[in-house]
Amino acid sequence: MDVVEICRKGTLSSGEPSTKRSITSIYDDDEVVGFEKDAEIIMMKLIRGTEERDVISIFRMPGLGKTTLESKVYNNPSIVNYFDVKAWCITSI
Repeated sequence: MDVVEICRKGTLSSGEPSTKRSITSIYDDDEVVGFEKDAEIIMMKLIRGTEERDVISIFRMPGLGKTTLESKVYNNPSIVNYFDVKAWCITSI
């Protein structure tokens, strides 16, 4: 079972329902203000990067807009159309 299939079915390979939460943006991209320069830098790294898989980490104190920035990049039409498959992983300590 591949990642796309897991996301579509919402289950793990064991057949158990996934307990992971789905993250969606509550903001329309046109309503998000700020982060333009940060989003542009991240998008350039993603699109003009190497052929190898890369991980881009975004970390800041809580409440400073990490999820908003990530959503802005993840849902940008340039990124959506560039990649066949995308993944967004959130971790916390």
